[in-house]
Amino acid sequence: LIRAHAMRTEQRRRVPGEVVAALTDAGVHRMNVPRRYGGHQSSVRTQVDVLSEVSAACGSTGFTALIQAGCAFIAALFPDEAQDEIFADPGVRVSGTLVPKAKARPVDGGYVVDGTSPFATGCQDSDWHLLTAVAHSEEGRPPELLWTAVPMTELEVIDDWHVSGLAGSGSSSVVA
Repeated sequence: LIRAHAMRTEQRRRVPGEVVAALTDAGVHRMNVPRRYGGHQSSVRTQVDVLSEVSAACGSTGFTALIQAGCAFIAALFPDEAQDEIFADPGVRVSGTLVPKAKARPVDGGYVVDGTSPFATGCQDSDWHLLTAVAHSEEGRPPELLWTAVPMTELEVIDDWHVSGLAGSGSSSVVA
């Protein structure tokens, strides 16, 4: 299925829905979800084997699955309260952005995040996004780098992923 849709993936600039659904149904997106939330908490060896097979069929699909697996692993390091929300559905898909372009402003109970973050691989088909933001601290202290968990329903996706390599990874920008 992945190989059959590889050309379509590149042309659409994102992984087709039927491929995303098949990967989810096969448990690929649950590889790094903790067992207590119905995930597999797979070994690194298993992940390498699975992602290698997916990548052999379509590089963009493999890269997207890799990023989502890695982001699920990072989400599993968040406090329990956040994990309870993120992993409420064990088939959750989590994307993430390492580029700290967004700003975070502290407010009671958390932060308000504002800004655009590029290279959000697989964001169109994710439920949550780990968005890296910079929070400026008190005078004289360096800014804090934060990795925030944001439901994709609260982010806007900008259709700006026009590249020749890994075109089908859907690595568009997101706006908070």
